[in-house]
Amino acid sequence: MGTALNAEAQINHELNVMNQLATPSHVSVMPVSQLLNAPGNEALRDFFLLR
Repeated sequence: MGTALNAEAQINHELNVMNQLATPSHVSVMPVSQLLNAPGNEALRDFFLLR
């Protein structure tokens, strides 16, 4: 019986992963300027702008 529960848990995990991958990203609707100017993204901004 434990094996059946493990198999069901694995299937549920895989479905959750698939659902997350299929969900559209919310970052894509954020303008790049806001992403680069967001607090904590200084290294990302420097990578793109100071090369």
